[in-house]
Amino acid sequence: MESLAVISPPGGRRQARAAIELAGLLPRGAQRALIVDLDPLARATRLLGIDPGAGDSISDVLLRRRPLDAAVRRVAHAWDFVPATRMLAAFEAFAARDRELCGVLRAALAPLAGRYDYVLLLAPGESGEALWSAALEASDAVLVFAEPLSFGLRGVDRVVRQLHAPVHAPAQALNGRGPLALWIAALGFSARSPLTRNFLVGLRDRFPAHVLRTLVPDSDEVSHEMRQAAYHALAGELRGRLRPSRRPWSLPDSVRPHAVEHVRPPLPLASEAPAPSAF
Repeated sequence: MESLAVISPPGGRRQARAAIELAGLLPRGAQRALIVDLDPLARATRLLGIDPGAGDSISDVLLRRRPLDAAVRRVAHAWDFVPATRMLAAFEAFAARDRELCGVLRAALAPLAGRYDYVLLLAPGESGEALWSAALEASDAVLVFAEPLSFGLRGVDRVVRQLHAPVHAPAQALNGRGPLALWIAALGFSARSPLTRNFLVGLRDRFPAHVLRTLVPDSDEVSHEMRQAAYHALAGELRGRLRPSRRPWSLPDSVRPHAVEHVRPPLPLASEAPAPSAF
């Protein structure tokens, strides 16, 4: 089972839809995928029209230690979904007092390893530090959705800096699985817009080893079929990278403290601090 933490800067408009599209396209043949909504605003849950009150949610799993299987909802033939509620916001307060809570999600996913081939953990920028750390500790790789209108490069820089401490943590902090891989996917690309073209140039300049080749076009400019073709290509690119994904990465030199505001990193996953050069 390959787990992917799907993260976006605050204000991202398309990440929930993009993650849902990927969940339907990543599996092949008899494979299956699972989406876990870790968004306190429950955008993916609302987008799918799911009533989280009709059964357990991820809030019950993290806060009441309910089995994850009880919160799974069948949505489509190839993938299932675990809804979120606003009670997720309380997880931050509890995790601030008990950092071991960040391992609850990883433990909850373990019994489902034989059922799913892919797990997508949706943790947008508004999720909070504890939910980010829980998603990262349960993941094999990180996918950051970047949009030109969601704080632009500044937003992506901030997310990467926040991710750096736990993603670059030593292997033993990730239960011996090795460091996580980081990939960045550009959404809402418009060939006619200088803003999005410049955004893409800047993104590839700052993160040359991490930006995926596939661009997801703006839905207002292309047909549904063309967007589906882009998502198919993105799913194929991710599918080919997930298996060999456990490799280290470092903070790009272009991400300097004077370029972005200093933010407190997520809850640490190890006692070791990140290398001073990362900041």
